[in-house]
Amino acid sequence: MQKAKIIVKAHYQPVIGESFDKELAGVEEDKYFGDKVTYTDKESGSEYELKAVLVNSETIQFNTDENSKTVIFNIDRPEVTVDYYYEKLPEGRIFKNAIHTYKEYNEDGTDIEILAEKSGKEGTEYSFNKKELLGWKLKEVKVDGVVTTEADAKGLFGDSKKIEFIYEKDMVDIVVENIYSAEDDSIQDERVVHKVVNVQRGTKLEFTPELDADHEKWETEEGKKEVDTKPDFGTENETVFKVSFTFKKKKFNVTVVDNFIGSDHEIRSVSSAAIDTLFSVSALSREGWELKKDEKANIEFKLTEDTVIEFKYIKS
Repeated sequence: MQKAKIIVKAHYQPVIGESFDKELAGVEEDKYFGDKVTYTDKESGSEYELKAVLVNSETIQFNTDENSKTVIFNIDRPEVTVDYYYEKLPEGRIFKNAIHTYKEYNEDGTDIEILAEKSGKEGTEYSFNKKELLGWKLKEVKVDGVVTTEADAKGLFGDSKKIEFIYEKDMVDIVVENIYSAEDDSIQDERVVHKVVNVQRGTKLEFTPELDADHEKWETEEGKKEVDTKPDFGTENETVFKVSFTFKKKKFNVTVVDNFIGSDHEIRSVSSAAIDTLFSVSALSREGWELKKDEKANIEFKLTEDTVIEFKYIKS
């Protein structure tokens, strides 16, 4: 590979006493690993940060190697002039290596990392606190891989600490309760937990009333109900949310008809009662009329549907 001649110059704003102008020869690589991204003036202690790099008077996009923190760019010609332009940093050197890593674990075991980065003057203190993330709760805090407390999630800018806040899903239960009303203040309603749904906090679900298997003779006029597990003020620690549906026993009508053949056809009464109610109905006693042959004078039955009871009379 042909050797390249590289002339390197540094420019500082504002101007400082120390600068460099050097010539390199014998570079046999296709990349140049140049000068540092940050520079400290020995006399004043001022910090400078690299803002631009020009190669043969053309501005280039430079990358930074994470290990050596040096400028890297490709060499594509036998002679190269490199100009570095630095600007003074206010209040000393600024570090951006205080990293807060969130790990949110998915159901399949993988995790998502969310980085929160802080910057500050070297030697000054930084700290991190847990985030309020809807649907997630803090599982543990690690500093350099060691489990610790949130109080230890701090350090000094310029250190190499890795701070991790690891979260797990914040799960809550939605309890669906069926209330089977006795419709009598002296009798306690029957309450049955129909089902329990475990969801991540913040989930919003809609529920439709469903009967339990042994309550098929009940019904409700209530429709769909929505449950939002996003906590309201004062319910941040609530782990159980409830939704209830009230059912009443199915009701049917009983109509009693007195049919005086050849005369009046009278509806004696119409009443409503719950399913399985026991009814007892008797024929009328009216002067000049008698119950038709084979007609029962008393009828007893359990109500299971809308029912019409007809008594037929003939003249006596």
